[in-house]
Amino acid sequence: MESALERLTKMKERLYAQIEIDGGKLNYCKTYKAKATAEKVAGKLALETATYFGVEAPADWLVHEVDGIGRWIVIIDLTEVLARENSLGGYLAFVANKGHFSI
Repeated sequence: MESALERLTKMKERLYAQIEIDGGKLNYCKTYKAKATAEKVAGKLALETATYFGVEAPADWLVHEVDGIGRWIVIIDLTEVLARENSLGGYLAFVANKGHFSI
């Protein structure tokens, strides 16, 4: 089984690929000036995501500084949440509707 660090590393790689496809534009995603603010938002969203999908532990998350704009984004590992044995499923755009990336 993959460790949380391995999953987060893969999330980061997929994000880089998506940013490259989108030409570096993140205008559809909320960004934060400070890493601490992004981390606070990520922690709260991880709990909301877990509650929404019926799992106990918060979702795995990552904050990432986007080169070129010097701002931070939040990424929630929705794939891992949905793979949990006790996940109830739900609306897959839950995280995106809140203005954040999910992988």
